[in-house]
Amino acid sequence: MAEARIDGIEASYEYDAAPWQLRVEAIHQDPRNLTTDQQLLRRARDSVTVSAQRTFGPVALGIDVLATGEREDFGFPEPVTLESYVLANLTARWQVNPALAVVG
Repeated sequence: MAEARIDGIEASYEYDAAPWQLRVEAIHQDPRNLTTDQQLLRRARDSVTVSAQRTFGPVALGIDVLATGEREDFGFPEPVTLESYVLANLTARWQVNPALAVVG
């Protein structure tokens, strides 16, 4: 039976003072297959996420940015290395009334 373990450290910080909400999170990990002593496939060793949101009355606008390191994946005949990447998401929320919100 194969075994795996992920050792690492995660740190985060949040700032919440209207009208701003900010969050930063960093992860450094060692995702390891204990049977083969290789890094687990599709698991990056490092990632950082930064989020910011600003409210304007009933409207909130935000951005989330994720940066993650390279990682190994299945390939033929040998595993392949997937490059690191950055992903950004924009968000919007309109609180129409206490019971209804429109989110995008």
